[in-house]
Amino acid sequence: MHFMNDWPALANQGTPIVGLEYHATDRASILNQFYKWGVERSMPVYYWNPGYSCLQQVVEHSFQSKCILQDTDIVPDKDVPQFLLEKKQAGIYLLEGVLEFDSIGQVSERRSYQLMNAFYQASWATSQQFWVLLDSYVDLPLNLQALIPILSNPLPGREQVRNTVADFVSRNSSSIGKDDPLAQVPLVRACQGLPLGEIQLVLERSLAFAGTIEELAVEVLNHKVSKLRGRGLEYLNEPDVPNAGGLDLLEETLDRVTALLDPEAEQYGLKFPKGMILWGPPGTGKSLSAKLAAKKMGVPLLAADWGGLRGATSYESERNLRFLLELAQSLAPVTLYFDDFDKGFAGWDSDAWRCGTTAFWETFNLDARASITSLHDGNSE
Repeated sequence: MHFMNDWPALANQGTPIVGLEYHATDRASILNQFYKWGVERSMPVYYWNPGYSCLQQVVEHSFQSKCILQDTDIVPDKDVPQFLLEKKQAGIYLLEGVLEFDSIGQVSERRSYQLMNAFYQASWATSQQFWVLLDSYVDLPLNLQALIPILSNPLPGREQVRNTVADFVSRNSSSIGKDDPLAQVPLVRACQGLPLGEIQLVLERSLAFAGTIEELAVEVLNHKVSKLRGRGLEYLNEPDVPNAGGLDLLEETLDRVTALLDPEAEQYGLKFPKGMILWGPPGTGKSLSAKLAAKKMGVPLLAADWGGLRGATSYESERNLRFLLELAQSLAPVTLYFDDFDKGFAGWDSDAWRCGTTAFWETFNLDARASITSLHDGNSE
């Protein structure tokens, strides 16, 4: 995977178009970064989405160290890519919402040809244009994948979140107090899994309702739980579940697994286990076991099911699954729990799934990676 910071290297090699997957709340940081790159290249930077009637130029605010959008007299018709193809005005163009999709969720044939034309036209054009196609998830047809690289501006890792929280608390210590790293731990956990731009927005907004750092953590956590629920996911920061009888072997296994979360275990090269598949009829304790695992290891629980991940098209389903895996990585360490795991393979002619329902849980550590294949095998790579 390539990241947004790889764009200058691609531009230096003459790559005229890239796709950039990003979170909408990170728009301000995207504008600031591309404005700096535009200054380095002595090129104007423009932004457009379907909500604007004219191209917006990205400019630096006169009194604040941030970028804003300014109206221009460049008024394209509804087909912005076609307009840019014909106008041939030099610049870096951040284009959001221009990927047209057909009834099955694929980039339309017309848009594919426009992007292909723009790519080849760049090799002989007298004025240089760079297009950056912004979207939450970019899935290009095969004929464009070799022409247009996809970059990502992913969710922040734990260290990034910790630094953002520390900076915010330091600036607002007079309001919430406790400028102490240990007191910030619950707030850092509450912020994990959110984009950096969203973290900053929610923290600022929550100051109106929170007088202490503990209350601030509760406000942010409630926001995150509500947001994930809207995407069909359940997030339990601290699973409240009693010890279950009859699961002695499971508890013994979890005790060994919990010891591997100790930083000292990493010094000895001890590897974290791959995961676990729980198989049995309804009511036999699969969900309880997943919650118990999260509780004993002292990590949150993220619960998902295939019904919430499947969309009307393959594009939506792939986008939802990508979001889930990226979210789990950002929340790490976290227990990822799939309820009715076998439904993801409906239609497979396999006797292995006929005797009952299944569940799958896996604990993501900081270096965990997962894919559709590894989930099926119960592994994490």
